[in-house]
Amino acid sequence: MPDPLRISRPAQIRAITSPVRQEVIDALSARGRATIAEIASELGRPADTLYYHLTALVRAGIVREVDRVRAGTRFAAVYDLAGRPVIVERGGAGGGAGDAAVVRVVAAALRLGQRDFRDALAHGIARTRSTETEQRNTWAGRSRGRIRASDLAKVQKHLDAIAALVRNGGDDPADQLVAFSYCFAPVAVPPARQKRGRTKKGSST
Repeated sequence: MPDPLRISRPAQIRAITSPVRQEVIDALSARGRATIAEIASELGRPADTLYYHLTALVRAGIVREVDRVRAGTRFAAVYDLAGRPVIVERGGAGGGAGDAAVVRVVAAALRLGQRDFRDALAHGIARTRSTETEQRNTWAGRSRGRIRASDLAKVQKHLDAIAALVRNGGDDPADQLVAFSYCFAPVAVPPARQKRGRTKKGSST
């Protein structure tokens, strides 16, 4: 079992603020080592558009070249992740630019999730309810509420289990390719704004 790849250095986090690079990581996570041509086929993108992004991921230590294989009259580099699973940790001392970069990483991931949801609907492959013959395969939603501290561990366990099922699922090309995107965060509630020149009854200034 390979060691997890913990992305925490600011340069690493900045390297994955690109949705395309996140897709490259997704492809390598799902299929394992691959050439640029194989990654491009997995993503439905031209191979020549991925060289720049792969170079950036290699430079950041997120992806590495692990082999070379003959491709016609030439040799093609084979790439793989530097570790599994990929875990993004908050970078930067005291927040600042590190926090801003992490927010961009999350924003890119959620944009990919939105695109996946939209494309599933557009291509008629989304099933938003189960029937007698087919099982639901598409979910999206938002919930807001209060949660006990003792239940946070349960949330972590469930999210980890879902992510593991997706990452370690079947390798048969006939199996459904899926993506799992989520955002779970405490809500920062701003203090109630008071009307200028007035105070609430019973309060003092």
